[in-house]
Amino acid sequence: MKKIEPAFAWIVAIIFIQTLFFKFSGASESKWIFSQLGVEPWGRILSGVMELIAAFLLVIPRTRVLGAFLGMGIMGGAIVSHLLILGIVVQNDGGQLFALAVISFVASAIILARRYKELPFMPLAAVIIFVPLNGVAKVSYNDENKFGIQGYDPVSYLIEKKAVEGTKELSTKFDGITYLFSSAANKEKFSKDPVSFIPAYGGWCAYAMAEGDKVDIDPKTFKIIDGKTYLYYNGVWGNTLEKWNKKENVLKPQADKSWEKLIK
Repeated sequence: MKKIEPAFAWIVAIIFIQTLFFKFSGASESKWIFSQLGVEPWGRILSGVMELIAAFLLVIPRTRVLGAFLGMGIMGGAIVSHLLILGIVVQNDGGQLFALAVISFVASAIILARRYKELPFMPLAAVIIFVPLNGVAKVSYNDENKFGIQGYDPVSYLIEKKAVEGTKELSTKFDGITYLFSSAANKEKFSKDPVSFIPAYGGWCAYAMAEGDKVDIDPKTFKIIDGKTYLYYNGVWGNTLEKWNKKENVLKPQADKSWEKLIK
């Protein structure tokens, strides 16, 4: 294992270095990834700098353990991002980026398992790993049933003035959430200006948001206000759209403030 350790270190270092061109040059694929994570461009640049530092630390025997810690942190964050936001396959890459992240994470973990006692500051090392794993910025969208608006077409509300279910054959992802569409034309409209079609408050119940709560919705219960779709809960506990309509002038400002706090 002692002879294999340098090979593991070089494998991780090479993986890190070969991605730097795409991050620092602002390649479209790299920009797309970090836009989905909500941290473009600073997240892309910071990630590149951290990977560069980790690569240098890994190839120097005396600092290899620190490089392994940093490598685990970076790749741990990447793996979580793939599983929760980006998906295993990114822009038809066949899962290559995810596979490289797993390989780098495992190789770094093996080095760390052998040399963890050499770490000069264990608390600092823990922070290096913990922060990347938990620092992914993401708006709290409602993705019940694994799709935005429970699979209903976000464009149909504004264009057709009705709730229409989308199909898995017509789907696209924005900010980590997959949306389905009822027609190719609606999908194209969304792709050109997704923010305009995404429901208010990330798709959560507008009435509940006024109280600072994230509550699921009935996609067929909606209202268009100033060109924006607002969704509401409608179930065992009643129709919140009816309650909203009685005090909209009071509830909407309250919901706006609650949403602003939630996404900060």
